[in-house]
Amino acid sequence: MQTAAPAPVTRTGGEEQLLLAEVHALCERNELMLIDYNPDAVRVAAAQQPRRDIVSAIRFLAGKRVDIELWHSEKLAYCRRNTPLPEPVLFPGVTPETNTPVSADTGNNCTGTGSPLPPPAPPPAQDPRRAPETDTWPAEQQSAAVRFVNQLIAGAIAKRASDIHIEPAQQGYRIRARIDGQLHTLNSPPPEISSEIIIRIKIISGLDIAEKRLPQDGQFEWLENNTRYAVRVATLPTIYGEKVVLRLLSTTQNLALEKSGLTARQLETLHTGLGSATGIILLTGPTGSGKTATLYGCLQYLNQNNRNICSVEDPVEIPLRGITQTQINPKIELGFAAILRALLRQDPDVIMVGEIRDKPTAEMAIKAAHTGHLVLSTLHTNSAEDTYSRLRQLGIDEYFMKTCIKLIIAQRLVRLLCPRCKTQKQKTETVILSSGKTHQLTPWQANGCDHCFSGYYGRTACFAFLTPQHTMSSSAGELPGSLFDAGIALAESGVTTLNEIYHMQDI
Repeated sequence: MQTAAPAPVTRTGGEEQLLLAEVHALCERNELMLIDYNPDAVRVAAAQQPRRDIVSAIRFLAGKRVDIELWHSEKLAYCRRNTPLPEPVLFPGVTPETNTPVSADTGNNCTGTGSPLPPPAPPPAQDPRRAPETDTWPAEQQSAAVRFVNQLIAGAIAKRASDIHIEPAQQGYRIRARIDGQLHTLNSPPPEISSEIIIRIKIISGLDIAEKRLPQDGQFEWLENNTRYAVRVATLPTIYGEKVVLRLLSTTQNLALEKSGLTARQLETLHTGLGSATGIILLTGPTGSGKTATLYGCLQYLNQNNRNICSVEDPVEIPLRGITQTQINPKIELGFAAILRALLRQDPDVIMVGEIRDKPTAEMAIKAAHTGHLVLSTLHTNSAEDTYSRLRQLGIDEYFMKTCIKLIIAQRLVRLLCPRCKTQKQKTETVILSSGKTHQLTPWQANGCDHCFSGYYGRTACFAFLTPQHTMSSSAGELPGSLFDAGIALAESGVTTLNEIYHMQDI
């Protein structure tokens, strides 16, 4: 079987060799064998006729006609097992001439690994999965789909987006970016390259391009303006095709706790808690409330040569030098609890658990905190005081909660008023604090300018602390320093608006 070839592209020898490595890898993932690669076509052996989307992906990647040869399954298996792969396939992304990391795709600033990103370690040439410093190919030699993906990610980063949504519709695709917590519509791709865009993203994130029936998760690294980003990719089958969401996270962001939005008193309380040799510190809040950044900030604060710090995460979002980071793998039943059991035999001083999701993980975390370790973790609860109720649901004994929990931190993100156009209102407003007392303040507003276009620019965290001095039977109204009170303080000082605080508390 033959397939039509795309328009020819001129490439250098090194680029062609790297592309050959990608085609080899794509064939291997789909139990095919590349048997010939010439200027006009690629020949692929298969035990049965490959699916059309797999052939399209090979043609899209190689930029050549694809010829399929049907072999007996035993012959194909024998040849795949006994034919040595060329060096670029064994070490993808490394040129044999220079041993310098470059992209093996037809794009530029990315390397798809589908696995945790390795921590940066000199020299860069020893890490073939690292992103290249410059584009491998001139822009005119990249396909329309590759250029669109490159421009989409670069544009989203420039707009400070945290997520990119690529959503199939009845006709074409809709693309949106989450900027400062709000979704904004971006330009849609041309209909003729929509499917190739999904293939492109799957290739660079190490996903199975042929699998469209099941959700998949992958990851790749992106370099933009000398800043590295970990890009998490999640696909979801819908009635109109696959939806893809990309989460952008800078791996070089400032994690200092002093920059997180904590007040001086809160920072002092957190430092005291982190100074404990044992116990557990829990961060609570919904998805997207900034818990990950705060958790990594705590790890960075604790990261010293005299401490053995280990983490179990899903996935490892920011590689931290000097910390042993492990990622769960549900495919082989390697979950949080299993890794925690192993970590306890690694002589740790500090253990970070990305999230307490179930009873086994909660029990192991409490056990670690009760046996001489400092444990940091997160829970999905709406408030700090709900943490105790959630732990009770997970079967944790009251005694262990009373003796192990050092600090509970509730966290939300609120949008910042634009510093260039914000103004204080003339009229005062009255609010009711969590204690039931009334409080008068003069709020701020912003109407938008050429810098922000909306009145808001960036986000900051709002925190509420619950310490062991508060009894587990206390209600939100009895707790000093609730999230709402902290938000009112931000609104009064001109950091954000009252509407943002009401939205944060669903008022």
